[in-house]
Amino acid sequence: MSILNFFGLGYPKIKYEPRGENITYKLEDRELFVATTYHDGERIYTDSIEKWDNGRLLTHEEKSKAISDLVDFVRRTKSKNPIIVINVDKDKQLWEREIERLKIKIKSIEYTSEKEKDDVEYNMYLGFLPMLTIGGYEIKTKEDLDNYWITRKKR
Repeated sequence: MSILNFFGLGYPKIKYEPRGENITYKLEDRELFVATTYHDGERIYTDSIEKWDNGRLLTHEEKSKAISDLVDFVRRTKSKNPIIVINVDKDKQLWEREIERLKIKIKSIEYTSEKEKDDVEYNMYLGFLPMLTIGGYEIKTKEDLDNYWITRKKR
């Protein structure tokens, strides 16, 4: 039996991707791919709850519904409350309001930023030297990586 809800009959459909590292949140006519990780608790990254697969931005109401559904899904499938990761550079106040509403269903809140994410990515790439290729560019030294890093957003 389908349930009539905010988005229509029988939706949303929510499932873990293979390997269990991300979640697909599917409505009748669009999907959202939500970043998750597991390290000492399931983490949901709110900065991935931003655009539908068709490129349209989620409304505040859609974000609110999605985070609530996602928290319930993780609790149901993992039998544990998730950790919510808020990017301070993307809708911090909105997400804090939403998480306050869900506080009894979550384990904790963590914060990240675009700079912190950039630093993690850079350090990961450092670990691959001297055998690193990004977008067809061979990077063999830290100097090569630094030069790439400075110009990467212009490409």
